[in-house]
Amino acid sequence: RGVMYPPRQRPARVVAPLGLIGGFLDAAGGGGWGPVVTSNLLVQGVEPRRVIGTVNSVEFFLTLTVSATFISQLGLKDFAVASIGLLIGGIAAAPLGAVMAKRIPPRTMFILVGAVLSLTSAYGVMHAVGL
Repeated sequence: RGVMYPPRQRPARVVAPLGLIGGFLDAAGGGGWGPVVTSNLLVQGVEPRRVIGTVNSVEFFLTLTVSATFISQLGLKDFAVASIGLLIGGIAAAPLGAVMAKRIPPRTMFILVGAVLSLTSAYGVMHAVGL
């Protein structure tokens, strides 16, 4: 068996347009920041732990901005009813994600992230076409 070398780490090159597109998709479609930005940064060769930490950290500010916009347009009552479950789930999942990012090797994490993104994308496509 050959020696397994870790993937070559590189700095991200395309960041601003990626953030703009990911943020727009997240606000306009109710999601997209994580899958769009995470997968693109991983393809650019950025270390998986750095990608996950950065994407999750920035998502807080993105969500705060989108939430403020929705509250100003819908009103607090309608917005709060729709988002309580998401808020509880996010608070519960954030520490778990941080622990997993710390303990799972980068190569395994890369495979897991790819599998989760593929499965969620496939589910979205199937749902969109009515399957």
